[in-house]
Amino acid sequence: MKFPNRRMFIQSIAKSSFAGFSAGAMIRKASGIAALTSGSLVPLAHAQSERFPIRPITMVVPFPPGGVADTVGRPMAEAMGRILGQSVVIENKAGAGGALGMAHVARSKPDGYTLL
Repeated sequence: MKFPNRRMFIQSIAKSSFAGFSAGAMIRKASGIAALTSGSLVPLAHAQSERFPIRPITMVVPFPPGGVADTVGRPMAEAMGRILGQSVVIENKAGAGGALGMAHVARSKPDGYTLL
């Protein structure tokens, strides 16, 4: 499924993510989603007129493969790929307690196609 803009993409994830949860669980889940996506999905306001995504998305996991972060990131990337109709590629950038991966994302082009 293609979305006309990033805002509609985020709203669709939020609607599908909270189905069947109590209010307390929804707040905990929302704060977790906000922590995971803060600043990575809404970098450009002027790009709302173009369809998103139009190319593969890279999800950077700042820890080595096989760890907890990688184990959580891969199913999340698979689910995002199904929802978006676009592939989500996992890229492990381990080192310095996650700082190398985070620095890689910080230096990437702010177009919403590189996530942490």
